[in-house]
Amino acid sequence: MKKRRFGKRLLTGTLCIGMVTSMLTTTAMAAPYDDLTIAGVAAAVHQNEANQENHLVAPLASASILASAALEVQAEAVTAGVSADAVSAALPVEEHPAVVATEARMQEEAESPYKDIAISQVENYVNIRTEPNVEAEVVGKIYNNSSAQILDTVEMEDGEWYKILSGSVEGYIKAEFFVTGEDAEAIAREVGYVTATINTETLRLRADADLGSSTLSLLSQGENYEVVSQEGDFTQILVDNDLYGYVSNDYIDEKVEFAEAISIEEERAKQEEEARKQREAEEAAERLRQEQEAAARAEEAAAENSRSDSGSSSSSSSSSSNSGSSSSSNDSQDSSDRSDNSSNDNTADDSYDNSDSSGNSGSDSSSDDSSNSSSDDSYNNSDSSDNSSDSSSDDSSSDSSDSSDDSSNSSSDDSYDDSSDDSGSGSESSSSLRDAIVSYAESFAGNLAYVWGGTSLTTGADCSGFVQAIFRTYGISLPRTSDEQGYSGTAVSSSDMRPGDIVYYGGHIAIYIGDGLVVHASSAKTGVKISSWNYRTVLGIRNVIGD
Repeated sequence: MKKRRFGKRLLTGTLCIGMVTSMLTTTAMAAPYDDLTIAGVAAAVHQNEANQENHLVAPLASASILASAALEVQAEAVTAGVSADAVSAALPVEEHPAVVATEARMQEEAESPYKDIAISQVENYVNIRTEPNVEAEVVGKIYNNSSAQILDTVEMEDGEWYKILSGSVEGYIKAEFFVTGEDAEAIAREVGYVTATINTETLRLRADADLGSSTLSLLSQGENYEVVSQEGDFTQILVDNDLYGYVSNDYIDEKVEFAEAISIEEERAKQEEEARKQREAEEAAERLRQEQEAAARAEEAAAENSRSDSGSSSSSSSSSSNSGSSSSSNDSQDSSDRSDNSSNDNTADDSYDNSDSSGNSGSDSSSDDSSNSSSDDSYNNSDSSDNSSDSSSDDSSSDSSDSSDDSSNSSSDDSYDDSSDDSGSGSESSSSLRDAIVSYAESFAGNLAYVWGGTSLTTGADCSGFVQAIFRTYGISLPRTSDEQGYSGTAVSSSDMRPGDIVYYGGHIAIYIGDGLVVHASSAKTGVKISSWNYRTVLGIRNVIGD
């Protein structure tokens, strides 16, 4: 029995070797067959040779592929009681399922963004050095779950080192801090960030993977969105935490992004940029504080002047009344004896009283009112001109649907400006307030996590919680939800939008920071980020500052 099994195995092995040898010989000697009976195997061999040149696969892999295919063909022949030659003639090798599956797998691997990737597995970060030793200069850092390409492997006394390329950083790191192969690919699929970039001017976000489904929003060219899944000719994307939908694959460019190493120079530049944003926010807040204090002092001074003027007028009136009363009493007492003198005294007193009254309530009051009115009109006109200039530079388009609201706002704003205090600091303070709000909000971009239901500028916030917390810092109270905030304040058209206004998208809210951009808490993947103001369909723009 053992001899029979051994004989059968020997026969099987001989047939496999024979088939492989025959195929390889035919591939080398008969060019016409490349496109016929063994086209698939030839393609696999050529692909394998190319991969060998790139050190992607081990030599003789093609032989194992062919042997595997040959064994399957032979097994089927034996089972069916048909000779291997007959099976080979009836089914070209390139059509055999084993070869087709192998080619498909090789093609998928060649195109996979996860191929030949190494993923760091560290506590926090590890240094990348110029040479493979711990005393060498540090050129960068690589954090946990970051990707790298392994350029070389070096054996040192303290163990194996990799020469890697990650981001802009090239250098050495101990091999123990990386996983490679299938383990790395599995992690890469988890930590890789797949994005879709819109490559057409405006793209519809649909409710389902169907051209006939309803439109949820309009997306702007150049914006990046997180890819959730693939479904036929459509890709499901996450716009913000409140909005998922499908876009046609024909109008997006997909890319897999990984966290990568950061060089010392890049880290220093990032720290300097964050420090700059923080400094600008603090300077804007300080300017606002100083102007508010100056406005408060001016208001107090004006109130004090008003009290002094009122006291002076009251004193003069009392003096005039007393003088008149005394004169009348004297005139009455002396009328029988000194009628001529009495008449002269009354005339002199009346002349004095009129002069005093005219001086206090006529000339002084008229002069003050005229001066204040002229100052306010000039100030308001200047402020209006500045606002028009700002809105023109911020936006080139106008939303006609908001025109009626805009007219209403203009009237309201003029009325507000007319009631500003005499010091003329109201609009300056408002401008500084907007600057402070924008600088402060912008400083959180890339530095604050998205937390659903959160309102903290330390541990994280959702979109409305972020907006509410920013404005609360400057004494402006807003409702809690985005829908409520979207109807707060007064409506503004896109042509009149100013930094510090809020932009409502329906279920999502953001702060306009100028230059066509908004800052907002978008999703758990991105946290607080900066986007184009019309990256999705805008439902409204609101002025909640009240200037």
